[in-house]
Amino acid sequence: MRSVAAMFDEMVEATGKFAKKVDEGCEDVNTGVSKYFTLLAKGNRIHEA
Repeated sequence: MRSVAAMFDEMVEATGKFAKKVDEGCEDVNTGVSKYFTLLAKGNRIHEA
C-alpha cells in the first residue's frame, strides 16, 4: 500500500507542476493577445481620425 500512496503522491506533484506550466503559458498568450488588440484599436482610431 505504501508504494501505491507514493505513486499517487508523485502523480499529484507532477500534475500540479504541469498545471502551473500550462497556466503560465496561458498568461503569456493572454498578454500577447491583449497587446495585439490594443495596438489594433490604436491603429483603427488613427485610421478613422
